[in-house]
Amino acid sequence: MKIIKWISFFGLLLTTGLNLSAQDSLNAKVYFIRRTGVNSFAETFDIYIDRRRICTLENDRFSIYNLPEGRHEFDVKETNDQLTITYTPTVIDIEKGKTYYLELNFGEGAISKIQLASVTERKAKKLMKNCQTDPQCQN
Repeated sequence: MKIIKWISFFGLLLTTGLNLSAQDSLNAKVYFIRRTGVNSFAETFDIYIDRRRICTLENDRFSIYNLPEGRHEFDVKETNDQLTITYTPTVIDIEKGKTYYLELNFGEGAISKIQLASVTERKAKKLMKNCQTDPQCQN
């Protein structure tokens, strides 16, 4: 009887492990990277996925999210004491097993134009070298 219990227990562990790795292969990783911008070092920026607020990304931080395959809308909103500014969202068709890098990009000029811009892995790694993971911005 003990042998049957042990075999059942190890079988359950094995299937659970296989299900978790299968779930990971159904998702894609999306990195959000925020370097300190000249015009916006003190501003607060909220990151949204599919119109749902996921976090406030701090200066020189990055976060990683696992998302299912499909079309997703990524957005950023700037908030200060007086108002909230919404910018044009970025839409990406996410493919399972791939990795995407989005940089919080600050435009130049009197009025900053902020967006989440897709960047290459090479550029993302260079940007993240001087950043830390934001522990409050993970899923």
